[in-house]
Amino acid sequence: MVAALKPYFSSKQYWFSEYNTGRPHEADFLREIQGTGLHGLHTLSHIMSGIQYSSNIKVMFYHSLLNVNGSGWGERGMVWLDSFTSTMPKNNGVSQLFAHINHLANTSSHMHGVDLKGGPTVPHGSINVLANLSCVQAVGFSSGIPESDLTYVVINRCGETVSVNLKLIAKFRVGKIVMYDCSDVKNNKWTVMPSSKETFPWPNPVQSTVKSMS
Repeated sequence: MVAALKPYFSSKQYWFSEYNTGRPHEADFLREIQGTGLHGLHTLSHIMSGIQYSSNIKVMFYHSLLNVNGSGWGERGMVWLDSFTSTMPKNNGVSQLFAHINHLANTSSHMHGVDLKGGPTVPHGSINVLANLSCVQAVGFSSGIPESDLTYVVINRCGETVSVNLKLIAKFRVGKIVMYDCSDVKNNKWTVMPSSKETFPWPNPVQSTVKSMS
């Protein structure tokens, strides 16, 4: 959307308010995937677009953060409390992925979009999408020091396997890959947040695999 607006309002700032509520044609889609890993990918795609177009997008409001025993607008919240005095918050698939990218942002000094050329595009279906919207979306996080740490966040917005070539720094050949399986659209369970909230990936509800890279 930002790419479509830039030719007309190139110098304007964009504020996205309550982007998780869903416009009419998205509402059914969000209800079907609510709280799942796929809902988490939907949220990450918004955040990553904000990073990619940070020169224009200055503010983004997620609606809504908190769900207190299922009341009010909290039905789409990413954190569950049994009551306002509860000391055991619960997370779902949205907060699980959100927490991970939030950790990367808070521990990095630089973040930027990654322009991936070519590859398949998101098919038109029940949800309106822009023409030629790539299946793969990616952003990078780093300390800003040349040849230092670099983390990519890559999501696949399509239902097919997609190959991606990312430029890695040859000096650092050892690392890890964290892969989340967001294909289970029925797994919208609330699970108690892990005691070590700064250790990733969180174990539930979205299943993940960690592999060494060399």
